[in-house]
Amino acid sequence: MGYEMSVIVHGLTPCPVAAIHGGPGAPGSACHLAELIHAELGIAVLEPYQSATDIAGLTAELDSQLRMHCALPAVLIGHSWGAWLAALYAERHPENVRQLILVGSGPLSADYVPELERRREARLSPEERRRFHALLEKLERSGGGADQDALLKELGALCHQADFYAPLALPAAPHTPAPDGAAYEAIWREAAGLRRSGALLEVFRRLAITPVFIHGDSDPHPPEGIRAVLEASGIAFGFHLLKRCGHEPWAERYARAEFARLLKTLILPTP
Repeated sequence: MGYEMSVIVHGLTPCPVAAIHGGPGAPGSACHLAELIHAELGIAVLEPYQSATDIAGLTAELDSQLRMHCALPAVLIGHSWGAWLAALYAERHPENVRQLILVGSGPLSADYVPELERRREARLSPEERRRFHALLEKLERSGGGADQDALLKELGALCHQADFYAPLALPAAPHTPAPDGAAYEAIWREAAGLRRSGALLEVFRRLAITPVFIHGDSDPHPPEGIRAVLEASGIAFGFHLLKRCGHEPWAERYARAEFARLLKTLILPTP
């Protein structure tokens, strides 16, 4: 099932920053990220939700949302899948992006996917690992509908469990749309194809600005899947590795404060 395009504004428009959700098909991860930026930096943040089921549609929706609610060029902060989407948007609309900050990005080369799977599975019990693989197989075979959405929700919960180092007890994100299994399947198939073919890396090569990555050292997504890949390709980038930190730095007990300080340094003008 889908959900209507919508936005949440933290503060008053026009927003200088937009926080792009992970997923795909399961947005909500950027809610507390947007709240932290608004509270700690004192600036307005746009939290856009997308409804399209392909990358062209997602970037078009994001373009409409940014033009309507942001002060352009804006700072885009993408989390997880949202990091890729933010980069894809910045490559297509360089005039609208002042800065690109990518948090917890997935590996930019398929060569690092086995390491991601190994790191994630190491944090699950044997029974959870069996269930994890069963859910992946069922999602690949499912024909859509409520069953597919329920499978994605359970898979997301298992991944979320393995993503943290020392999680804070943050409240559930309000207004989060239900998981959309059909969107996940369609978008992820396209995105994984871009990575497998090398087209995703070419997006980063064509960026008009230098992306800055923020990554937890305990994130299942291996940091070398970003750093080593970009270095080998000769692509300019910034990289900050947070200690004792998983996939969501704003929700980590030992990394949240350092993450907030880093965002202030990156986003706010030097006095």
